[in-house]
Amino acid sequence: SAPLPAWDSGLLTWPALHPSPLLFNFSILCPSHLRLLEPSQSPLLDSHVFLSLSLQYFGRSLSGGQDLTLDGLVDLAVGAQGHVLLFRSRPVLTVDVAMRFLPPEVASQNWEQLPIALNATVCLTIYRSSKDQLRDVQSSVRYDLALDPGRLIPRAVFAETQNWTLTQRKTLALGEHCETLKLLLPNSVEDVVNPIILRLNFSLVGEPIPSSRNLRPVLAVGSQDLFTASLPFEKNCGQDHLCEGDLSVNLSFSGLQTLVVGSTLELNMTVTVWNEGEDSYQTVISFYYPAGLSYRRVIGIQQPPQRPLRLACEAVTSENKSLRSSSCSINHPIFQGGIKGTFIVTFDVSYKATLGDRLLLRANVSSENNKPTANKTTSQLELPVKYAIYTVISRQEESTKYFNFSVYDKKSKKAAEHRYRVRGQGGSKLSCPWRGSCEVWPSNCSMADCLRFRCDVPSFGVQEELDFSLRGNLSFDWISQTAQKKVLVVSVAEITFDRSVYSQLPGQEAFLRAQMEMVLEEYEVHNPVPLIVGSSVGGLLLLVLITAVLYKCGFFKRQYKEMMGNQPQDAATLSGEDFSSEAPN
Repeated sequence: SAPLPAWDSGLLTWPALHPSPLLFNFSILCPSHLRLLEPSQSPLLDSHVFLSLSLQYFGRSLSGGQDLTLDGLVDLAVGAQGHVLLFRSRPVLTVDVAMRFLPPEVASQNWEQLPIALNATVCLTIYRSSKDQLRDVQSSVRYDLALDPGRLIPRAVFAETQNWTLTQRKTLALGEHCETLKLLLPNSVEDVVNPIILRLNFSLVGEPIPSSRNLRPVLAVGSQDLFTASLPFEKNCGQDHLCEGDLSVNLSFSGLQTLVVGSTLELNMTVTVWNEGEDSYQTVISFYYPAGLSYRRVIGIQQPPQRPLRLACEAVTSENKSLRSSSCSINHPIFQGGIKGTFIVTFDVSYKATLGDRLLLRANVSSENNKPTANKTTSQLELPVKYAIYTVISRQEESTKYFNFSVYDKKSKKAAEHRYRVRGQGGSKLSCPWRGSCEVWPSNCSMADCLRFRCDVPSFGVQEELDFSLRGNLSFDWISQTAQKKVLVVSVAEITFDRSVYSQLPGQEAFLRAQMEMVLEEYEVHNPVPLIVGSSVGGLLLLVLITAVLYKCGFFKRQYKEMMGNQPQDAATLSGEDFSSEAPN
């Protein structure tokens, strides 16, 4: 006799028959009709089945004599009031999964040839783990495939779905079943350190076996249903399979000779980096520069047949306020051996920057597996620094522009003034040592001796103005020595500064010099007496000459006769009748 079954959380188990859970199919026999009822699909017998059948006295009798499934386990018949339950063991299946890739790794020379096509072969092997002899055992298998599961952007997709997931449903018999799937790497792969993962998750449902009254096989309890395979990327690590990079860096300023603060708003630095060794992992180049500069952008330069470097740059915060730094990752995560790349880093230059007389920039390239060769991995540049100014000097309209004089004024003197204005339009503030006074020294001009004045200004700021004038007394005595009636007096004002420190803005050199011209003209003073006497005598002579000519021509005689002929009464009147005279008493 066998012990009665025990209830365990609503499930009926048979500890005497199977130390580990044994899967059963049961049938119910009704004695009055002697027929077998439909079997249950549950691998373990649920207690509610008994309640729905209103079984009473379950387990009153037990019998085990036949092996219907031919698995070497005797089938068990259990009696109850008015019913008989027949327990049969179900075929137990085990599934093995194998996945392989062709080619077995992504070749390094194909990383830049997109899209990359590969094949993945998935094999499912189904075999019995029980000892039954049943034929035509089939199962419905569903398996879900996923590429790079867990990644935000998978690196590979299935060609069939153009997606990173694929679901297959198949009815499979016992044996090995393989399927070849085409994979694509559509985009440039940045992460070539970690392999591409192919994950398979499957489920199995047994199909009814007609020869065994629709008995269904079942997957073995505890079977593994999750499998993964890895598709690695080829590593250029030599025969010892140990990668060691050999990095170098070089800097240049692309023809720039001097940095002019205030005029040079951007500083472009050309960076060349190359790996003469094997693959370099996590390659980073760092730049160090003074606080007057700030990182702006980076631009890769394509050098066929190689593609531009993949760069990711950012400014790095530092506690040292006088020194700044930024870093760029190069072809993250692998900078391949034999690759050389060039890119341009642009820095903004503050117009208020104080950089001294020289600018120092330094770059250092490093990786996780680089050779300890510091002399090749560090490069630095020095660049002379000047400061831009925009200073303008102009003449003022209030200046003296014209004087005239006579021979009588040669000993006299007149005051003259030339006025100039200096204005700081922009750029940097000028500063120089204050000498305390102006220096004057003679200079040889083209026609006469000149005086040159130089006044040092201690500082001159932006938008600041400075007026100055040249005043002097002009004596006209020296002009007669030139034998010229008109003389041009010129004064020239010029701004000079330390050109090793400062630089006028390009195109503004003409505004550093201004010129003022003053005209001195001599005029003659004439004596009026000779002119008056000469004019009077000349006039009288001319009158006498005219009168004589008229007389010779008889002008006066003809005129008198005409007057007498035209007026006889007047002649009678003048004959003496109108005249009277009285003798004096």
